[in-house]
Amino acid sequence: MSITRCNICLRLVKVNVNALRNYHSENVFGFKKKPKKVYQVPDEVQAARCNESNFYRLVTAYRQHGHKCSSIDPVQFSLNSR
Repeated sequence: MSITRCNICLRLVKVNVNALRNYHSENVFGFKKKPKKVYQVPDEVQAARCNESNFYRLVTAYRQHGHKCSSIDPVQFSLNSR
C-alpha cells in the first residue's frame, strides 16, 4: 500500500491543527478566556434601519464589492503612473 503525497499532507495538517487546539484549551496553565462582547443597538438605530433598509443594502454592497469594480490604487503598487 503506497501513501500518496496528498495523504501525508492531510495527516500533517490534522496533527498541526490538533496541537494548536490543545495549546489554547482550558487545561493549559495560564489560559484565559476572552470576555464575550455584547453589542446593544439603540431602538432609534433599529427604527432607522427598518425605514431605510434599501439604503443599508446599497452601502453594504459598496463595502463588500466596490473594490472589485474600482481602479483606485491608494498604495500605488502598480508601476504605471497616470
